[in-house]
Formats: sequence, C-alpha cells, structure tokens
Amino acid sequence: MNDHFDYIECGHGVILIGPDGQRQLLQNDDMLKFFSELNEIDEAWKDGNPNSDIFETIEDHIDLIIGGYFVGDEP
Repeated sequence: MNDHFDYIECGHGVILIGPDGQRQLLQNDDMLKFFSELNEIDEAWKDGNPNSDIFETIEDHIDLIIGGYFVGDEP
C-alpha cells in the first residue's frame, strides 16, 4: 500500500485513492472544487514550501486536501 493519497483524472471526473486503496469518484462541482484546490496548492508552492512547519513535501499538502474528501467514510 501507498503512504500517500493519490488521484486519477478520467474523462467524466477524478478518482481519489486513499492509502488503503479506498476510492472515491468526484464529478461536476466536486471535481471542479478539487481541481481548484490543487491549483491553489501549486500556486502556494511555486516559490517553495509555504508552511515548512506543517508540510515536508507538496505530497503532504495534497494528502491534507484529498484526505478531507474521505472524512466520515466507512472503510
């Protein structure tokens, strides 16, 4: 298993993947919100780590965003 969350872009949405392999499909407004959040992360990291006290890598920051979509889900 992976230590990080991940995502796969597909034609009709984006599939979020948890470290345990759990998957969640985002479509429509949820997908647009997710991509907006990723753009904000990219912008924040453009000049380096914006929160070195919190995040070691950009993957850690992405984990925080994706993990929020899995809150309250039963494994």
